[in-house]
Amino acid sequence: MKQILFFDLVKTQQFGVHLLLPCKVNSQKYYFIIDTGASNTVLDTSVISGALYTSYQEKAYSLNKFQNLFYSLGVADQNIQISFARITHISIGDFFFENQIFPSLDMFSIREIFMFSGYKNVFGILGNDFLLQVNALINYQTQQITMESDKREIILPSYLA
Repeated sequence: MKQILFFDLVKTQQFGVHLLLPCKVNSQKYYFIIDTGASNTVLDTSVISGALYTSYQEKAYSLNKFQNLFYSLGVADQNIQISFARITHISIGDFFFENQIFPSLDMFSIREIFMFSGYKNVFGILGNDFLLQVNALINYQTQQITMESDKREIILPSYLA
């Protein structure tokens, strides 16, 4: 299946240009930041709190059991604490994630940058683990991303196996 979606090219005051791709999370509209330099897709911990989890008990289990065990290396060699969350449904065009566990981290400072540009619903970063599976092709001039895969459901590597 091949699909072409439009993304927003967002110029922020001091932080350059970013690509925001619309998505739906449990039927609510959000945006993913397309980041070809990110290895993994990650979600913003503060945005996913509440109704986006399959259940509160699962949320508590995921965040409490694993929150101190995993770290990510960010820009400038900063260790960033990672939690995990199970999300019921995320769709990006006709592609979707169903009942998967995602790494999540506090993206407050990133979210704040986009709020000043009028984007209040930044959900996370779409990394190469997704972009490779859909053979993503980004056309900056037309602001389109072409995605192609044999499967509509995208299954990312399990972080808790």
